[in-house]
Amino acid sequence: MNGRCQTDSAGCMKTDDSQQPIKVLGERLRAAREAAGLSQTKLAKLLGVAKQTISAWEVGKQPPMITTILKISAVLGVDIRELFAGLSDDLSVKDFADQRISAAGSMLPLYGDEEQCGAAIMELDVRSDVPIRSIATALVYGPKDVAYIVNSKANEPKLHLGDRVILRVGAAPEPEQFVFAVVQGEFVLRRYLPKEHKSSVGAILRAENKAFPDRLMDEKDQILGVMAEYSSANHD
Repeated sequence: MNGRCQTDSAGCMKTDDSQQPIKVLGERLRAAREAAGLSQTKLAKLLGVAKQTISAWEVGKQPPMITTILKISAVLGVDIRELFAGLSDDLSVKDFADQRISAAGSMLPLYGDEEQCGAAIMELDVRSDVPIRSIATALVYGPKDVAYIVNSKANEPKLHLGDRVILRVGAAPEPEQFVFAVVQGEFVLRRYLPKEHKSSVGAILRAENKAFPDRLMDEKDQILGVMAEYSSANHD
């Protein structure tokens, strides 16, 4: 072997036992970054770290901090288990990473507000300067599910500015449940009060904050998902 990562007959990564595990991890991170079409500078910006930090990871001077590993996985689109597969047990981050994998059910894209989130769900044009962010969750979610940061006072005191809402996209809503909908071209999160159980037409969407008027859904409006959980900005 020549000291580089290889694959076995099943396509799984393996490595020469003589290599330092942190150097192997660095090579895999570099390969994943290049496969994603990102420069070190661009990846550093997306992760909120210095370019020199990316370089240190890739040459094996130091591994990423544990709090960064899941974010790297989400940004580069690589499974953490693949990054660590076959590495010896003396790589200190490995066991902790395994714990984080089992503790985190999903990594979801995190959008900055309702508009960005709604545009992403509907596959509309999203601003290119919107940074890629992600959030780790304890529950398992589907590949289309998303999260966003609340920027409206419509649901105070239940939801406050800066809180994070996780949506199950495409899930069928139940009466009284919070739904994420597009109503007359506006993306809103409201409590769902249907007129008929099987139809959203004529349903009332009601904010928790009484200063915000009810919204009435018609045949052109659409429910995009339901709120699965939320977290307070004061407890991040």
